[in-house]
Amino acid sequence: MERRGYQYESPTAPHARNPNPTYTRTPNETQLTKKVEAKLADGDIHGALRLLTSEDTIAPHILALAKTHPPHPTPTTFPSIPAEPIEVLEAEEKKLKTITATSPSEPVGGIGGIRPQILKDLLTVKEEEIHERLTKALLYFINMLLRSTTNTVIRPILFGENLTALKKKTGGIRPIAVGITFRRMAAKVVCQRIKKPITNELVAHQLGVGISGQGDPLGPAILALVIQPIVHAIQAELNLWYWNDANIGNSPEVVLADLDVVQKMTTKMELTLNSSKCEMAIVGARSVDEKQSVIKLFKKRAPGITVMQEENIQLLRVPLKDEALDAILQTKTEALDITTKRLVLLTRHSAFFLLRASISIPRLIYFLRYSPTWRKASLLEKYDATLKSSLEAIVNISQSRDAWLQSSLQVKMDGLGIRHSANMVTPCFITSLNSSLFYLESLLPADILLNTTTIIAEAQKFWETSCHAEEVPSGPVCCIQSV
Repeated sequence: MERRGYQYESPTAPHARNPNPTYTRTPNETQLTKKVEAKLADGDIHGALRLLTSEDTIAPHILALAKTHPPHPTPTTFPSIPAEPIEVLEAEEKKLKTITATSPSEPVGGIGGIRPQILKDLLTVKEEEIHERLTKALLYFINMLLRSTTNTVIRPILFGENLTALKKKTGGIRPIAVGITFRRMAAKVVCQRIKKPITNELVAHQLGVGISGQGDPLGPAILALVIQPIVHAIQAELNLWYWNDANIGNSPEVVLADLDVVQKMTTKMELTLNSSKCEMAIVGARSVDEKQSVIKLFKKRAPGITVMQEENIQLLRVPLKDEALDAILQTKTEALDITTKRLVLLTRHSAFFLLRASISIPRLIYFLRYSPTWRKASLLEKYDATLKSSLEAIVNISQSRDAWLQSSLQVKMDGLGIRHSANMVTPCFITSLNSSLFYLESLLPADILLNTTTIIAEAQKFWETSCHAEEVPSGPVCCIQSV
């Protein structure tokens, strides 16, 4: 479902454009360019984008990491082993081949260094005897991991991980742990077996459960089952979780009571609630004094908690107030401008491919789907102007107004497939909300759902007014962004 309300002017000649100035790359830029091009040559688009857009740097030492991730308390207590015999999973050759073929081409392979792509290449050899021997050996080893019959001496290595500590832009450290490929394959065998029952158990409050494409979710699944009693004990109307990140919303009294419940239950489970990583937002305070008194109560119960300003209130990267839209759109525009300066270092074909397929609208579309961004038309126009400048810098051709409008058409319609945010805003929002409305009804309180009806009507009115179209399509079509 896309709107097309273009009115083309008479063709005009493109404006003259000065040739790109001569530019000498720094050693770091040369190294970055080679790495990105190598990732693209391997078909690892995700890895190329990660290198191109990342601002992370390696943390200088491990002390800060140890401070935020203290050792597990001792003595350690685990639940008793069940008296009934435990069913041992067995990997099947067909499913194992599917797991190997669909595994992403990770840049590293853990301690062993064997990446999934290496196994893919080895399993596609033409020699049938070699292929069969490798498949049987791999299946045997995966089943050893599932039966827990591996040698205890090497078990710490098999279940160990390479740890990389990166600095966050906002401060602090982000630990990136990568386990060996064989252990992750065994975990995916288990995930396939438990996906249906665990989805039925967690889906009421856990977001993202049962959705494919999340890498190795076995560890998060186990932790989600451990903390499920805490989830059920919370009384707040808004009770949403993404793995171990809780989003609790209600009156200050109810949220404070739930905070006490979480702190007590995590202590019994030998877990720790890190209050310095917690955030709080106050919406609808009647006075400044009331707001300050509530903040004081929360800081007393959770020292170090961060108070979000009204213009920055977000939930799962979605702004909850119109004031937050400005800051996010401005940040997105600045990020696109910075990425453009790196794109021009690549070959023009590679740069255009990444801009069209992954950087232009794809990196903004999540925001468009869940935010009423049509209220900020001027900021969307600024984003599109930056996108236009990026395209011109890459192809080294100035875009006239007609050429820029035509660039948003599909390739089969003589366009470039560079979608513009101003054209995508209402289709993204309407289809996303309609397709997830049934799920929202099971998650959100009734008074919030009333606001959902109002905002859908506002988006539909904007659709009809802006593109001079008839009513928004109804039925299953209204849940599909592109038809």
